[in-house]
Amino acid sequence: MSQASLFDFPIVAPATAEQRALSIQGTLQGAYDVWRRTPEGIQVWLAVRGEALTEAHAGARRIGVKAIAERVRAELKVEVNNSLVALMARELVDTEPALAGLIELRRRHAA
Repeated sequence: MSQASLFDFPIVAPATAEQRALSIQGTLQGAYDVWRRTPEGIQVWLAVRGEALTEAHAGARRIGVKAIAERVRAELKVEVNNSLVALMARELVDTEPALAGLIELRRRHAA
């Protein structure tokens, strides 16, 4: 019987879209889910999604969701928590197949 090392971690498959869709209270994902259902969250989402799709259809090779979020902030005069922009980018990739190869997603460190 071999003894496990402290550095033997199980290999786990990445979270599926269905798993990422679950709201987890008390986490950034939970805060994002709540914000997205607010009138302001819906308005910002639609504006960011629209601009991202416009850029994609115009032939963009890369789309910066952070830059789009900054423009939307200024245009709509709303607050958008910077921590939520990465989650918005993930939702865009999950819901809009045309954006999947255009938006770079970084590895998540925490939910």
